[in-house]
Amino acid sequence: MIQRRGSRGLTLVEVMLTLVILVIVLGAAYMVLISTLEAQVNIDSSLQADRLGTRILSLVASDLGALRIYRLEKGPAFRVTDDPSAGLTREVHFLCTTPSILPDGDRTAPVNEVGYALEPNQGKKAGFYSLFRQEDFFADSESMSGGKRVLLHDRVRVFRIVWLGADETLPSSTRWMPTDKEQYPRRAEVFLSMSVDGEGTGDLAAKDFPEYRYKTAVTLASEVREGDVPKKKEGEEGDGTGEAGGEPDTFDEGDVGKLK
Repeated sequence: MIQRRGSRGLTLVEVMLTLVILVIVLGAAYMVLISTLEAQVNIDSSLQADRLGTRILSLVASDLGALRIYRLEKGPAFRVTDDPSAGLTREVHFLCTTPSILPDGDRTAPVNEVGYALEPNQGKKAGFYSLFRQEDFFADSESMSGGKRVLLHDRVRVFRIVWLGADETLPSSTRWMPTDKEQYPRRAEVFLSMSVDGEGTGDLAAKDFPEYRYKTAVTLASEVREGDVPKKKEGEEGDGTGEAGGEPDTFDEGDVGKLK
């Protein structure tokens, strides 16, 4: 008579060996997944920085290229506040012919008050600066103040404008008066260094974020060096953009297209 042997189960050693192999395989797969995700985050951050940094620089260059110097009733033709020890431009204000990029109905103006301001951040974004663009519809007696702010970016490391004469760098000046026309800058070099938010990087210190640097040179217009500011038309007494201060609007990358 033939006897059948019962099927033998797995031993404890075999089960443990199988689990070890499974853990190793899953661990390797997890490491590959994490590396892929980190690479994707880095690529996305780099693309985001490239798009945003390039567009911010394009906006600044467009405004500076449209800078005009008029004979004002009072105050400078344009004003700059530098921080030489930190290598930063804290504020710059001027008149320019850039069309308004802020909602203002159907009204247009041949000249607007435009400015940029760099302010240090507090809290979780300490170590970075916020860069604002300020615009006031048309020009009034207080041409270096007022208007509405738009936040361009809040992880700026460096924003600096170097003013150049015909052949050399001009000495640092806080303002240029209409009578200083022989010393007006002819070119400007704009430097921007910034970082961007990335997934899982919200708790990093400022020094640990990747840094992206941008630079451009702008030739300033020379055809309008003196003369009165164009007159406002009837019904254009208001600035149409509100007052500076309060909660600023956020920069929309599509706004740059309106400058073209």
